[in-house]
Amino acid sequence: MRDRHLFITFLALLVITAVSLTVFYLSPPPTPSFTQNEKIKNTSELNAKGNNLENKQIVPQTNTTSSSEILPTKKIFIHVQLLIEDKKYETDVDVGSSIYDVMKKLRNTQGLLFTTREYSGLGQFVEEINGVREDKQKGIYWLFYVNGQSANIGISNYIIKPNDLISWKYAKAQF
Repeated sequence: MRDRHLFITFLALLVITAVSLTVFYLSPPPTPSFTQNEKIKNTSELNAKGNNLENKQIVPQTNTTSSSEILPTKKIFIHVQLLIEDKKYETDVDVGSSIYDVMKKLRNTQGLLFTTREYSGLGQFVEEINGVREDKQKGIYWLFYVNGQSANIGISNYIIKPNDLISWKYAKAQF
C-alpha cells in the first residue's frame, strides 16, 4: 500500500512539472511597456583643441502605441564624432560598428571621400581622404587615433565604443 501511495505521489509531481514546463515554454514573452530607439548622445562639444569627448547619456525617443500594436525591438545607436584634420563629421551608428562602417556612412550622407586597401589580418587601411593621398616615398600616411592614442589595427577591425574620439592626421609615420 505504501509503494502505491509513493507511486501516485511521484506521478502527481511528474504531471505538475510537465504542466508547469508546458505553460512556461508556451507562454508568450512579456510585452515591454514602451517603444523607443535609444541614442547615446554626446552632451559636450569638442573643446578648442578638439580632444574632449565626454558626458554621454542615453536619450529615449518614445512613441505612444495602443496595447494591440506589435512593439518594435529597442535599437541602440552610438553617436560618433570623427575629426579629419580640422573638419568635424558626426553621425549615429549601430552598436558594433567599425570605423570603416562610420566612414562608409559618412561617404553616403556627408560626402566624405576616401579610399582604402585591405591587409590580410589587419583589415582596411586608408590610403586617401578628401583628395589627399598617402605619400609612401616621403613616409607620409593617414594615421588614425582613438582617444588620442595611435591605433595599430585597420579601420575595419576597430569597433567603436561610447566616448571614443576618432581623429585623423596626415603625418609622417614611424613604422
